[in-house]
Amino acid sequence: MRQLRRLTVLLDFFFGTAGPLFAQLPITQLQSVFPPGGQAGTEATINIVDGTDLDELSGIVFSHRGITQLERPDPTTNPRSFPVKIAGDVPAGYHSVRVEGRFGVSNSRMFRVESQPVVTHEEKDWQNNQPLVLAIDTVVYSRCEGRADIDEYLLTVPAGEWREIQLDCLPLDSPMIPTIELFDPSGRRIAYSRRTGDLEPRIRFQAAVAGDYRIRVFDFLYAGSNSHTYRLLATGKLAPTTVEPPVMQTEGSTEYRGKSAPTDQPAVPLQMNPVGSANQTVLAGFINPREILVPRQTVQLTEPEGATVLRSLPITGKLLVTEQEPNNELAQTQEISGDCEVVGYFNEIDDIDRYRIPVQKGDVLWLQLFAQRDGQLLDPLALLEHVTVDANGKETRKAVNVPDDIATNLVPNVFDTLTDDTDFNVTAPEAGWYDLTVRNRYAVLDEQSSSHYRLRVSPPEPGFQIYAYSQPPVVGKLAADTPAGCVARRGGTALIKLAVSTTHGFNQGIVVEAPHPPPGVQIPAVLIPPGTTTANLVLYASPDAPVGFAELQLIAKSVDPQTLEDTGLVAAQSVVPVELVAPSQANDPAVSRQGHQLVASVIEPPAGAHYQPQNAPLVQVVTQSQQVWAPVTIQRAEGFADKVTLKAEGLDKNAKVVVETPEIAKDATSSKVRFQFNADTKAGWHTCDLLGEATVQFVRNPPALKRAEDDFAKLTELVKTAAEKSKAAEAGVKTAEEGLKAQQTALAQQKDALEKAKGTVSEITSAIAEIDQKIGAAPDDAAKAELQKTKDTKQSERTAAEAEVTKANTAIQQIEAQVKDLTARVAETKKAAETAKAELAATQPKLDAAKKALDKAKNDQKPAAVKQMDYCGRLVFLVQKAPLKLTSKSGSEVKLSKGESLEVEVELARDGDEKFPAELTFTLPPGLSGLSWAPVSVGPEDKTAKIRLMAGADAPSGKHSLCTVRAVCQQGEQTLAVDAPITITIP
Repeated sequence: MRQLRRLTVLLDFFFGTAGPLFAQLPITQLQSVFPPGGQAGTEATINIVDGTDLDELSGIVFSHRGITQLERPDPTTNPRSFPVKIAGDVPAGYHSVRVEGRFGVSNSRMFRVESQPVVTHEEKDWQNNQPLVLAIDTVVYSRCEGRADIDEYLLTVPAGEWREIQLDCLPLDSPMIPTIELFDPSGRRIAYSRRTGDLEPRIRFQAAVAGDYRIRVFDFLYAGSNSHTYRLLATGKLAPTTVEPPVMQTEGSTEYRGKSAPTDQPAVPLQMNPVGSANQTVLAGFINPREILVPRQTVQLTEPEGATVLRSLPITGKLLVTEQEPNNELAQTQEISGDCEVVGYFNEIDDIDRYRIPVQKGDVLWLQLFAQRDGQLLDPLALLEHVTVDANGKETRKAVNVPDDIATNLVPNVFDTLTDDTDFNVTAPEAGWYDLTVRNRYAVLDEQSSSHYRLRVSPPEPGFQIYAYSQPPVVGKLAADTPAGCVARRGGTALIKLAVSTTHGFNQGIVVEAPHPPPGVQIPAVLIPPGTTTANLVLYASPDAPVGFAELQLIAKSVDPQTLEDTGLVAAQSVVPVELVAPSQANDPAVSRQGHQLVASVIEPPAGAHYQPQNAPLVQVVTQSQQVWAPVTIQRAEGFADKVTLKAEGLDKNAKVVVETPEIAKDATSSKVRFQFNADTKAGWHTCDLLGEATVQFVRNPPALKRAEDDFAKLTELVKTAAEKSKAAEAGVKTAEEGLKAQQTALAQQKDALEKAKGTVSEITSAIAEIDQKIGAAPDDAAKAELQKTKDTKQSERTAAEAEVTKANTAIQQIEAQVKDLTARVAETKKAAETAKAELAATQPKLDAAKKALDKAKNDQKPAAVKQMDYCGRLVFLVQKAPLKLTSKSGSEVKLSKGESLEVEVELARDGDEKFPAELTFTLPPGLSGLSWAPVSVGPEDKTAKIRLMAGADAPSGKHSLCTVRAVCQQGEQTLAVDAPITITIP
C-alpha cells in the first residue's frame, strides 16, 4: 500500500536483474498463482501470475480430484485465468496446483483450501493510504506487489478479548519473508513478529482497550513482486500451540491434549482425525527436507469448543514414554527400556534431562534424538556414559563418543538434509547400563519456541525411505535445482531424481520401479546400491506416446544387490514426492519441501536426437582389468542429422575407471561407450549415467506460424474482396451519374422542344386570329374563301404543333421519371460505395495487424540453435577383485596378415594356491570384423595357454587397438572375466 521510496535504489542494487539467458529447449515452469487458495464449496478464478514458457496454457491441474476446472479455454488465446470449483468435501489444508501448456505440465505450487470465508485484495483496494478493515475469521489473500510495499489493516477488538493474527507465506511457496507489526488504538506498537526458521509469524494478544488495532504487513527485506503472496487471518478461536504427545502412534490409542494462550491455562483434550489418504495427500504446511526424513501424517486437532488446527505429526510405532521431571540430577535419572520412545521437554533455559538404559553385554542400541526433524528450533546435545558395577559394588563410568550432528546431506543445495539432531549406535561392552544426558546446546527458550524433543531407543531396525523430484536437463538457465515439471518430448526422455535416506545401518540394495507407467512411456527399474544416496530414474516416451499427463506411482523395495532377490528386510513402500520451490541463491541452498504427487507429461514437439532404452541389466558384475562396452541407440527427429556428443556422469573421480564416450557422427544412429576397469580400480559399487548432448535447430511453435500465415491469407483475401467491391461500387456510381447526366440533357432538350412547339402553336394561333379578322373584312366571298383556305392550312399546322407539345410533355414526364430513378440510383450507388470503402478501411488495419503478427511469428519461429540434453540410461557396476592376472606373452601388439592365423600365448597367474578352470576368448571393438577364433579351455592348474586368431580376406587393414584376450572363469555363482589388452595390426 505505502511505498518507502528511499529504499528503491538500494533494493535495485541488491535485487538486480539476472544476466543474459542461454538458449535451451523450453519447459513449463510455474512461479505463482493468485489467489493461492479458496473456500471449500465455492467457485473462484485462479490467475497465473508468473512463470516461464507458459505458452498456450490449456488447463490448471490440482492434486485433489475435488478441485476442478470449470471451463476449457482456447490455448491459442494465451489464457492466464481459469475458473475453478472447490467441492465442499475437499479437506481444509494445502493441496498443489500446476498448469498444463504447450511445453508440458509444470512444477507445483501450494494451494490452500479454507473452511472460512475468503477475500482477496489487490493494490488498488487501498485508497488514499487508508487501511482496510480486517474481518474476524475471514482469510485474506493479498500481495506485497512492489518493493517496500506495506499493507495496513484495521481490526476491531472488544476490550479483554483474545485475538491471534496469522501470517503465512512459506507454506504458499511465496518468496516473501513475512513480518507483522501490531499497534493499539493509541498508535503504540505493542507486538512484532517475523519468520524464525520455518516458523511463520504469529501474534496473540488480549485487547487492553476496545478499539481499532492497526496491523502492518510487509516483507522483512522490503522486497516485493506479484509473487510475494501472503495469507492473513485474524481469529478469536485460539487453537492449541502445543500438542501432547507431539507424535502419532500407529499402535493402540492415544489421548491428545493441547495448550493455548493464555499460557497459564490447563491443557484441554483434543480430538485427532487423520487428513488425506494414500492417493490424496493433504499437507498442513511447509515440510522441509529435514522434516521429510521422518514419516509424517497430517492430522486435524479439534478442541471441545470447536477450535481446530492442522498439524503434521511424526509417526511412531514405539511404546511412548513421557519425560518425568525432575530428572536434572544424577540421582533423579529416569530409567527407560531399550525399545521405546521418550517425549522430553526443555522447561527451563538450563534444563537437563537424564535417562538410564539397562543393557547386557553385546546389546546393540540405536539412539536417536529428534528435534529439527520434528520442526523444533532446538539443537539437542547428548552425552553418554557406559556404567558397570563390579562384585564389590564399585561403579565404573566410561564416556562414549557421541556423534554431534547428522552430517549426511542427501543432495547438497537442492534437497538439504543437514540437521543438528543426533543419530548413532552403541554396542554394550559389558552388562550394566547407559546414562544419557540430553540438553539444548544453545539454551534458548521462549514462549513461542517449540521446546520438545523425541528420544528413540531401539535395537537395530534397518530401513530406508526414497524421495523423488523431477529434474530438468541441466543446460542453459535450467539447473539441477530449477523448479520444473517432469516433461518428455515424444521419442525423448525425462528424469526423476531419487534421494535415499537409510536408518540403522541399512546396507542392502534398493530397487525402484514404476508398476503402472503412463501409456507409451517406459520407466526401467533402477538399482540403488548400498551406500549410494542418489539415483536417476529415466522415463522414455515412445514416438507415438499419447500427449498428456499422468500421476506416477513409484515403489521401492529392498533386495540383495547382487542377486536382486527381495530380502524382505523392509516392506515395499511408496516413494515420497518432493517439490523444488526456489533455486539456490548466493549462499542459500535451494528451497525444497514435501510434495503431493509426481506428475509426468508427454508433449508433441520433438527435437533433435532421442535415446532408446537398452534394457541393460540392473547390475553388471565386472572385474578389475575388464573392458565393457555399453550400447547407445538414438532416434533422430526428422531433419536432424548432426553429431551427438555422449557424456558419462556420476563415476567417482578416484575410482580409476576410464570412460570413452565417442562422438556419434552425422546420420549415425548407434554407438558404444567403453568402460575400462583397471587392475587397480576400486572394488565395489560404481554407478554411471549416460547423457547425450546435441545442438539442434529448434522452432518454438510451428503451429503458431501456420495460424499467423492463415490469418494473414484470410485477411488478405478479405481486403482484396473489399477492394474489388469498392471498385465495383465506384464504377456503379460513375455509370449511374453518366446515365443521370444523359437523361438530364435529354430532359433539357425535350423542354426546349416543348417551348419551341408551344411557341409555334402560339404563332399559328395568332396567325389564325389575324386571318379571322381578315375574313371578316373581306370584300367578297372569293376573298373569304381564299382566306378560309389559308386558315384551314394554319389550323392543320396548329394541330400538328399541338401534337408536338403533347409529345414533348409526354417525353418530359418519362424523362423526369427516369431522372428521379437515376437520382435515387446514384444515391444508392454512392452509399454502397461509401459502405464498401468503409469496409475496406476497416479491414486494412486488421490486415496490417495480421502482417505485423505474421512478421513477429516469423521472427519468433525462426530456427534457433539450442542445446538439447537427454539421459540415455543408468549403469550400475559391481567391480570384483580379479581372480587371476592375465598377461599376453606374445606382447601387447601382434601382426596378422589377411588370410593367415597366429597363436597368441597368455599367462594366467591365479592367487595363491587357487585352482580353477578358465576359457580363453577374444573381444573386439565395435565395428571390427573379419577376425575369428575358437575358444580354448584352460585347465585348473594350467598357467599358460594359446588361442589361435584368424584374419579373413575381408579383415580391414590398419592398426586395431582396444582388442583383448579374455579369460572367463566361474567363481561361486558368478561368471567373471579378466582382460589383457592387445593391438592387432593387419597390413
